[in-house]
Parts: sequence; C-alpha cells; structure tokens
Amino acid sequence: MIRIVERIKEKNKIKKYNEERQAYLKKHICNIGNIVEEKDKIICYVDQKSIDRYKGNKSIYKMRLNGMNQVTEGIKETVEKLQLNKPVYYIFDGIEFDADLVLSSLWANIIFRNCKFDKNVGIIYGDEITFENNKYLDHCPYYFYGTCFLTADRISRITFVNDNFSNSDVGHHPTKFGMKIDAKLVEFINTNVNAEHPGTINIKAERTRIENSEIKSNEIYFDSQNIDFTDSSIIAQNGVIIENANCDFVGNVQAPIIYYNGTDLADNTQETHNVNKYEATLKETRKNLIDKLKSLSNYCNQLNDNKLQAIKDKLNSQTIVKTLKQKQL
Repeated sequence: MIRIVERIKEKNKIKKYNEERQAYLKKHICNIGNIVEEKDKIICYVDQKSIDRYKGNKSIYKMRLNGMNQVTEGIKETVEKLQLNKPVYYIFDGIEFDADLVLSSLWANIIFRNCKFDKNVGIIYGDEITFENNKYLDHCPYYFYGTCFLTADRISRITFVNDNFSNSDVGHHPTKFGMKIDAKLVEFINTNVNAEHPGTINIKAERTRIENSEIKSNEIYFDSQNIDFTDSSIIAQNGVIIENANCDFVGNVQAPIIYYNGTDLADNTQETHNVNKYEATLKETRKNLIDKLKSLSNYCNQLNDNKLQAIKDKLNSQTIVKTLKQKQL
C-alpha cells in the first residue's frame, strides 16, 4: 500500500513538473507555429496561418521572438531546473510577409528560408539571424523602420547564405532598396547583393565575412575591424569606402572612387583596383614622396627666385650709381 501511494505521488510529481515545463515553454516561445523540443534544442516551425493570426488587424508584422533567458540569475535557475536550457530556433520556411516586418529577438536563432518579403524588413535587435534563398520586393521608398529596405541594428550575427538580395518587383517606382546593418558579425556566403540607386550598402561590424559573393550598389560603405574576403567582388557605380582597423582586407574593388582607411586608391587608368594594406601604404608613401618632392621643388624655385631677385637688385643698384656719376660729370 505504501509503495502504491509513493508511486501515485511520484506520478503526480512528474505530471506537475511536465505541466510546469509546458506552461513555461508556451509562455516564453512565441506562439506562431509548431513547437518541437529535441534533445539539444527547441524549434518553433512557423506556419502562415499562425503568423497571420498573430499579426491580426495590425498594419505590420511586429514580432518579439525570444529564446530561454539564461542570463538573469533567478530565471536561469528556473530554466535549468525545468531542463529548458537549450538553444531556441524559429524557422520561417516559405512564409509570405505582405506587410512591413519589424522584429526584435533575444537568446534565439532566427532563420528565414524561401520567404517572400513584400515590404520593409526592420530588425531592432537580435542574436543570430539568417536569410537564405528569399525573394524581396520593394515598391516605394517609404519604410516603417529605418531609411532603406533592410535595416538591422544591434545584431550579434547576421548571415546571408545562398541568397539573392535584389529587388524582384517589376516596374516599380524609384526606391531605396539597400541595406544598413550594425552587427558584431556580418556574413555573405554564396550571395548576390544588388542595391538600387539611390539605395546604398552600409555595413558596420566587428567582423565581416564575404565568401563567393558579389556586393553591388551605387555606393558601398564598410566599417569593419576584420574583413575576410574570398572569391568575391565589390562593385559600385559611384564609390566605395572601406574602414578596416586591422588592415586585413585583400580583394578587388570596381569603382571610380575608392578610399581604404582614408587613402585614395582610385586610378583613372584602371577599372578594377586591388585593395589591401600594402597598396594603401604604397599609395600613401607615393603621395608623401610626391608632396615632399613638390615641397623641395617649390623651395628650390624660391631659392632661385631669391637669387635672381638679388642679382636684379644689384644690377639695378649699379645702373643707378653709374647714371648719377655721369650726371655729376
């Protein structure tokens, strides 16, 4: 009898524990799809009906997609006790966004795959966000978040892989189809990025990785401490500015104006320029040498001018003296 009671208590304890886990899971994982818990992670497979229902009558998709808080001490203990201390993934596959998307996220990995974005994409902050094989359409230059089609702020890691970031809308009005990203790590892998005039590409990051990709725009600006650049190209109609604190960028850039760490690398005789710290140093050294030679030339010319003027003054003085003597005679 005692054993039976103990078993009942144990079953009730397990039941209560599982109910508490499920309640905590549903409370902290956004209810926009099917939540599947695996051994090493928690995945929310987003479906179109759920996300449209989540949007409701609002004019935009405004989403907060969080994972499990393992930072705050008290909450961390609860998460560990419920054995929910796992990475969380939100997977958007084949989802159509027919309105602006404004997203914020903490402690989660978000993947947009085979999706269609009809309007502005704005990310307020996030941890890891991936765009893969999506379709983008920009109809007019008015954006709910930011000043261009895609704006991402305060991101730990944002990746474009096997993606084609170009405006697929046919016959649209002039837009600002481009991107402005501020992140710790920005990655372009097997990806084409094509911003339209007057849209620009503006990347600020601690590290940028560009692999087997093409970055094309009217104007391109990179401000990144580290830049890993492999089998890729950067093309701009107007100009490219690269600020690279660690001077590790090596690659070909096609643009009429190129500034690398403040040094003008443009050469009107060439269309494509090899950009690296040695080229920048050589260009700067040449510039300094030319400036010194010009300065030396100006100094020499000034000396010669002074000598000539002294001779003229002497001759003029002698002429005046002779003239005075002749008059006296």
